This record gives sequence, C-alpha cells and structure tokens, in this order.
Amino acid sequence: MGAAGAYTLKHHFTPYRHGDAAFREVESFLSESAGRFAVPRNWFIDRWNFTFSVSRLMHRASVSEWESCIGLWRDDAGRIAAMSHEEEQNGDVFFQFADPETETEELLEEMFDFAEAACLKPRSGGLGFGLRIPRGDGAAARIAGNRGYLRGDWSEPLSSRSLKGAGGADILKARPLPDGDCRLVEGAAVDPERKALAHAKAFGYYGTDGAVPLEAVTEGFAALRETPSYREDLDLALEDSRGNILCFAGFWLDRPSRLGIFEPLGTVPERRRRGLAGYLIDEGARRLAACGAETLYVGSDQAFYLASGFSVIARQDVWEYRKEAATNGES
Repeated sequence: MGAAGAYTLKHHFTPYRHGDAAFREVESFLSESAGRFAVPRNWFIDRWNFTFSVSRLMHRASVSEWESCIGLWRDDAGRIAAMSHEEEQNGDVFFQFADPETETEELLEEMFDFAEAACLKPRSGGLGFGLRIPRGDGAAARIAGNRGYLRGDWSEPLSSRSLKGAGGADILKARPLPDGDCRLVEGAAVDPERKALAHAKAFGYYGTDGAVPLEAVTEGFAALRETPSYREDLDLALEDSRGNILCFAGFWLDRPSRLGIFEPLGTVPERRRRGLAGYLIDEGARRLAACGAETLYVGSDQAFYLASGFSVIARQDVWEYRKEAATNGES
C-alpha cells in the first residue's frame, strides 16, 4: 500500500455539451494549463475559439456534429483534467491535459478508446484520424504503437518569439506603414466578407474546384467576433484605397498566462514580399506587449517566421490510425 492517506484521483468521463458556460470552461482549462508544462503541449485559446467559429462553419459542421467529437475527463472536484477531441472534420485529433501528472497510461487508454469511437473521419481513402503526440511523449507514443498506429512523416511545429528582454523597449514603438497604398484597420472595419475573400486568395482556394463557398467563410469570420476571447483591437488588416484587404492577422491575448498568439495570418498573392505581413506581426506584438504579454506564439516553422525572430520550440508528431471497413461476410 502507499503512504497513509494517499489516494489517486479518479477521472471520470463526461461528454461535451456546447453552451456558453461549457465553452468558457474549456477555454479556462486551456489557459490555466498553459504554464504548467515546460514546453507548451496543449492548444492555446485562439485555436479553440477559431475552430468553433471559422473552421466549423467553413466545413459546414453543425454544433451537434462538432460537440460529438469532444470528450472530457473530470477529477473528483468536477474540474476538467483532460480532453480528447477532433478539430476540423478532417480527422485531426488532440489530447489535452491539465498538467503533466494527469497524463497516466490508464487515462490515455480511455482517451484512445474515445477517439477511436467518436473521431473517425474520411481520411486518405478510408476512415481514421491523425493523432498529434508531442515529441518526447513516450507513454502516448508507446500506446499508439501497440494499437497499430503508424507515425507519419510530418509534424506540427510551434514557434515562439520573446516580447521582452533584449530589444524589449523597442517592441512598444509603432512602425511606419510599409506601403504607401495601404492603411491599417481593426475590428469592425475588417469586414467579414472582404476578409473571407482575402483569406481565400491568401490560402490558395479562391476559384478552385470544390473550394469552400465564400459565404461560409464570411459566416465563419462573422461568428469569430462573437467568441469570448475575440478583441477588436487585435483583429488587424491592411487595406488599399479601394477597401480591398491585402493582409490580415488575428491576434489573441491570454492575459493570465501572459502570452499572445496569432491565427490566421495571410497576404494576397499580388501584394506579397512588400513587408505587409512583417508589419502586422510587429504591430500585433506591440499591442500584445502593451497588454503584458511576454511571449508570442505561432503554429508554423516557415522560413518567414524564423527570419522574423521566431524559433521552433516544440513539435507534435502525427500518428495515423486507420479503421478497417466493415464487411457483411459476403464473398
């Protein structure tokens, strides 16, 4: 037996049922857990807000479809201890934990069970998903291997840039606009319809076969404004004299954790390599630093970000799960 009086908290499963209080509870769970890991391993609050609004509506998923892929485990006090969920209806699955000690093999096995039952999506010609496992998480990787998952050939990076320390005094100084034919706008002036068009052009799906309808993207960006952590002063864009959005960036502040994130950032093809994206990153960083943020994060390792002062600090490997198609026994 263990030490007198010692016991193990029993985590119990509860399905996620969407509502304002439930949404904010998960957001608080992600915010509070951010500082409990030596290297960030959970989502930040931006992704939770963005996925429910823009991503969900772009993929035309109902609230019930979205929530059915989210499972929570609570401790004896009723607090969220862990979470398993899918992201964008494409079969991208994530496990989140309140702290490193919560991630036990027993709990992991339950989370794998949930994902394999609730998160299957059409993927690579079959049914399955790609589970993100932080590099160095031996327990989760071992269980994945034992269950027949195959480690993919790519990983999801996380990069960061300090907003304090050397040069920190300069971060609060506004930069001049990089192009004479543009002006900075924010919040309500970043019209969802024009932003949707810029997003489609920046991410290469405008006018392509099977592209997401622009009205769905517009609906998503309008819904984004209603999410709990959206701030008008951190929703930035550069537009030309005709009102066309040339570059856009959504910044998010997690004040308790003193961190900032941006998602998404895009520039229309015809206005790239003119310093627009770099300007918005610096402007967002300036505003976040003024609010007390000490670190800025982005989920990318593109050369552009590395040249802008970001460094890769973590990677999550993708472990692919495939479910065999059911047969009726007929030859």
